[in-house]
Amino acid sequence: MTLILTRQHLEQVLTMRDCIEAIADVMRRFSLGETVMPVRLMTPVPGRGSHAAMPAAIPGLGVLGIKSITIFPTNPERGAPAILGLVILNESNTGRPLAVMDAAYLTAVRTAAASAVATRALARPDASALALIGAGVQAGSHLWALSEVRPLRSVAVYDIDRLVAERFIETKSRRHPELTFRLAASPEDAIRGADLVCTVTTSQTPVVDLNWLKEGVHINAVGAHTPEARELDSATVTAARVLVDSREAALKEAGDLIIPLQEGRFGAEHIRDEIGEVLAGIKPGRTSDAQITVYKSVGIAVQDIAAARLAYERAVSLGVGVPVEL
Repeated sequence: MTLILTRQHLEQVLTMRDCIEAIADVMRRFSLGETVMPVRLMTPVPGRGSHAAMPAAIPGLGVLGIKSITIFPTNPERGAPAILGLVILNESNTGRPLAVMDAAYLTAVRTAAASAVATRALARPDASALALIGAGVQAGSHLWALSEVRPLRSVAVYDIDRLVAERFIETKSRRHPELTFRLAASPEDAIRGADLVCTVTTSQTPVVDLNWLKEGVHINAVGAHTPEARELDSATVTAARVLVDSREAALKEAGDLIIPLQEGRFGAEHIRDEIGEVLAGIKPGRTSDAQITVYKSVGIAVQDIAAARLAYERAVSLGVGVPVEL
């Protein structure tokens, strides 16, 4: 039997705290060469967005699978999520399909969990002031994730749509009464003084300027994942200690890194270290309290399959989901 897991099922079984540990484990495995993962196959959909096919195998965890998603940035204007799709999880010995599950919620949780893993490894231990640039789904999941790994006290929120930011603050302040929320008038207003910055936008051009950054800040740059788009200016990337999820994927997909590299700001060695190498003790993370650190993620399939395995195992143990004969 194959288990069907809807978004509602995943909300019951996939906790951020446990997902953070699953992502930390698989990122170590990935950087140690213990997984198999081609770079994602992207198919442009003219006038709408793109489709991504993301396969991976994690032999040490006994699973393989694929995520199939569409990324249509204008969907929210039509009342639909920007990301829609499915994850198929297979058992690696026989290839038997174990589960088919919603990809949108899984992606929201695993992406933020990956940023939390990087934040735990790179940010100053006392980092408490968070700036969220963008107030969509990923802003909410990043707030959830970072609150698990750092003692947050204040959150400044900016979105190009002021009403979206206002609704975000209204909703999240009820869920997090221990935090002080502030509506920022601009990205600069949000970022100045922040210990942690998460860029979770669809912007094609930089929303972070080096001159706005506090000494010792840690940045999770999440939103841009094509060679032409970036959220960080070249000066920030040049000045920072930069870690990526996958060096191969980053050098093909991350405009935040590709553009300054093409400008001649630095060589490829500046942006080739993976967060999994830091977790495995192969590469250094933060080297001083004053250092700016950047985790540039494009999102990789091993994260999806590790999160899917976690969700599947919890669902089986709790009797959640709908078993079907395919």
